[in-house]
Amino acid sequence: MIGVDFLIKHTPYIIFLGFLSLLYIGNVHRTNRTIREINQAKAEIVESRNIYMATKCDLIKSSKQTEVARKLELQGFKDAYRKPSKVLVSR
Repeated sequence: MIGVDFLIKHTPYIIFLGFLSLLYIGNVHRTNRTIREINQAKAEIVESRNIYMATKCDLIKSSKQTEVARKLELQGFKDAYRKPSKVLVSR
């Protein structure tokens, strides 16, 4: 049923199908690579967000008044423990 005449007659169609097959295979590979890159970018975003949140929490904790006072006491400074006074200047 499939003879030389059949192959010669349908050679352009067979070549076209081969070309389409190569395009399909290339497209599948490119899509898989793109999906891997997207997943890698998502993982980097999650990691960066975690680092950001940890840094933000540390900054919030270290900027509290009690933490600042404790760090200053370690360096030799002491809290005044008195109310602020108003300075009046006469003109």
